[in-house]
Amino acid sequence: MAEQKSQDEHISVAVRLRPFVPHEVGNACFSFSDGDQVNVIPSAVPAGHEKEGPWKYDHALDSSALRGQVISNAQCYDIVGRSLLTHALEGFNVCLFCYGQTGTGKTTTVLGDEKNGKGVLLLLLADLFQRVSDMEQTGSKVNVKMQVLEVYNEQVFDLLANAGKDKKQKIELHVLPGGVQIKGAETKEVQSVDQCQAYINQANRLKHIAATYMNPQSSRGHTVFKFVIEQDGQDGIHSTSEMYFADLAGHENEKTTHVTGQQLVELSFINKSLMWLQSAIHALAATKKVHGKKTSPQLSQFRNSKLTLLLCNALTGDSLINVIVTVSPAAEHFGTSLSSLKFANEVKRIHIEAHSSSHMDPHVVIKRLEDEVKSLKEQLATPSGADVPVDNLTRQNQELREQLESFRTAFQELSMQRDELSEKLNQSQGVGDEEGARGLAKEEGSRAGGWAK
Repeated sequence: MAEQKSQDEHISVAVRLRPFVPHEVGNACFSFSDGDQVNVIPSAVPAGHEKEGPWKYDHALDSSALRGQVISNAQCYDIVGRSLLTHALEGFNVCLFCYGQTGTGKTTTVLGDEKNGKGVLLLLLADLFQRVSDMEQTGSKVNVKMQVLEVYNEQVFDLLANAGKDKKQKIELHVLPGGVQIKGAETKEVQSVDQCQAYINQANRLKHIAATYMNPQSSRGHTVFKFVIEQDGQDGIHSTSEMYFADLAGHENEKTTHVTGQQLVELSFINKSLMWLQSAIHALAATKKVHGKKTSPQLSQFRNSKLTLLLCNALTGDSLINVIVTVSPAAEHFGTSLSSLKFANEVKRIHIEAHSSSHMDPHVVIKRLEDEVKSLKEQLATPSGADVPVDNLTRQNQELREQLESFRTAFQELSMQRDELSEKLNQSQGVGDEEGARGLAKEEGSRAGGWAK
């Protein structure tokens, strides 16, 4: 049996400084150094903040063109995104989310635009389908599926439903013992980056966008792209991995964005959901190891927002996570940028222990061994086999028979153990359901008492 791969590391955090807009030139408040450090320019920041920083991250990506060296989207993918694809194809779940103030280039980083070229997601998808093509040429089977969801004003919409009809469909999130289930979302099988691009274009037409003082194309909700990769290797190794990409709506300040009416309502929902995301991240950072094992965060910490529920599986499960925090280089936005940098520090404290889903399919291995035994028998029975010493073929045949018998025995033992565990689980489930019902009744009684007060 193949040994299951695992990764134990902290969340990888990159800070990306967006380019200056014309009126900000000469008003810089940050400088980057050594490829991983963010420094404050003391003379440019408000009094009392001169000693903030410096901060060390995994990567500091300067796209401000302050010194003529701009980190492009392609370089950003090489630094932050390419490793996620490698891990996903090894059977790990992966997640990338972009966080920052509105107007700092999150969507440009994830999806790209005409000026900056393709974003991290599209570059990764192009790489993915090239590698899928290479894998299929060696006999592997790979299936890729995608979903695109939007969290807008605490409602979740399916941006791929009713393709071509410019309509959005609300979907439900259900909290189950194994995680959060997305119910009713459209799942599309995709076979090329062009097909993915078409679905992304549809999602962009349907998601909520509005012009604000800070951003003429401001996302008014959070967009989450989910991909599932199913692999069946020629060697009998099977894996199913999930990739999440979250283009989060930016944190907004009512005074600087000058929004009113419906956009003010949207601002409230955006900021509240980001606050709960920060709270969930803080809870993850605070988890400790007990007896050598990391304590699992409670799902209750993710129930306060649809955004945290949607990302719950990625943040609490076996996922390797990269975060890109985008910040403005201008002193006028120093307060919000400082908040983003402190959030990045909090995220960097989180350690994750991810496990690959890759496992050997015993039926495929047994079939392969049987085919090899059959092939050797045919060689022994035909004149063409005379060129190969009979003793060698006989020995190979015997070795394969022994491997086949050993594997069958191990498979039968594992099946018996599985059946025994399943029976014990069924026996204990009745007791668990009864105790759970009593606990639920007690909890509901407690809640009623609280309202009565």
